[in-house]
Formats: sequence, C-alpha cells, structure tokens
Amino acid sequence: MKLLTSRWRWFFATVAIGYLALMFSTGRLGSHGHFNQADTTGILREPPAAVTSLDLIRAARTVHLVKRAGIWQRDDGTEYHTHTLEHVASALGFMHTARPVRELEELDAKRTIEYGLEPPRLTVQLGNEVGVLLRFELGGVNPDGILRYLRVPGAGGVYLMSGFVGEAWEHLADDLFADEEEAL
Repeated sequence: MKLLTSRWRWFFATVAIGYLALMFSTGRLGSHGHFNQADTTGILREPPAAVTSLDLIRAARTVHLVKRAGIWQRDDGTEYHTHTLEHVASALGFMHTARPVRELEELDAKRTIEYGLEPPRLTVQLGNEVGVLLRFELGGVNPDGILRYLRVPGAGGVYLMSGFVGEAWEHLADDLFADEEEAL
C-alpha cells in the first residue's frame, strides 16, 4: 500500500512541476481570478520613478529637490534623511495611484479662498529632464475633515482628494522646510 501511495505522490508532483514549467515557458501565470491589476489612474500619469525634480512652495519659500543616481538631494548635493525620502516616495505614489474622489466645476474667487486655494497652502511642481510633468496646488480640508481641495492650474476645476494625499504632501513639506532651516 505504501508503494502505491508513494507513486501517486510522485505522479502529482510531476504534474505540478510540469504545470509550473508550462506557465513559465508561456509567460502566463495562473491567477485564478485573485490577481488585481494596479490602479494607476491618479493625477500624475507618469510613474513616480519618472519624476526627477520636485519643487515645494509654501508662503513664498521654495524647496527644490533633484534626483541624482536614484537619490533625492538638494542642489548642493546634500542628501535627505531616510524618513524624508520615505515621505517623497509615498507622496509621489499617492499622486500616481489615488484618483480624485470628486471634481468640482470652475470656482469663483470667493470659493477658492474658502477652499484654501487663494493663496494655496502648498504648491508642488513635479518634473523630469523634459520639463514639468505636473503642477498642483493643495488647499484646505473640506468641512467634513476627510477630503482635501486640490487644483491643477489650467485643468479647469478643483479636485477633492482623499485626506491622506494632502497629509503626505504636508508631512513632506514640513520635513523639507525644517531641513532647509537647519541648513541655513
């Protein structure tokens, strides 16, 4: 009886290895419906790795970062702390994957002031070697305290984004402006 059980184990092991070899050779992995494709329908169309320059403007102060050899640095070559780099990665990732919750129509001046967009709380410009990839202005929190107002100049309207997107950019700005003050 043990001989028969042993042969069945070998048979099933051979079938499993053959199935894996077939999947590997065809380039198709079995998903059985459990694989979810990444949703990259955020405001930033390019992947975060394509961004090589980052400007943050808050209250007439600007911080400029460049990515050289995969590392975010100041213009003078000073590298940033690890936690700051983690904030850069998460903020860029959110702009690439987090889609707007809602788009509002073009707003009058009174509304843009009410939404914290005149002046914006934070202006961000993302670029690469070719030019500007995305420029947006981060406003205030909506009355529910859950969403943030965000405007892309020239796009027409105002977006309501998930609060974690705004928080990521605010944390990054706090880190970068604090680092700039220490450098002075």
